[in-house]
Amino acid sequence: MVPVLKAMRILTRVDRDALTAYCETFARWKAAQQFLDQHGEVYPIRDETGKIRYMQPFPQVFIARSHLQTLRSYQQEFGMTPSARTRVHEIPGLARDPEEVRFFGSH
Repeated sequence: MVPVLKAMRILTRVDRDALTAYCETFARWKAAQQFLDQHGEVYPIRDETGKIRYMQPFPQVFIARSHLQTLRSYQQEFGMTPSARTRVHEIPGLARDPEEVRFFGSH
């Protein structure tokens, strides 16, 4: 995301913690989604005879949903959706700050 946000000229060093939180949340969401892709969304709950009583959602269903809501909030903040981009504006002179290069690399 750093190259994309840098190209949009909206990323500053004060965004580092928020961007880190976004990336960590994305990784957790992705892990939950990969689990669900492999195992499906539900598993059977059986009685003592082995008969299926009902289907229970895996915890990853709720984990993925929760992380997706958090990701959407960050996407709004960083202008990563079409509607959010209309409210986010480039920061003039951003590329001239040498500390930006130190934290996020060069263009």
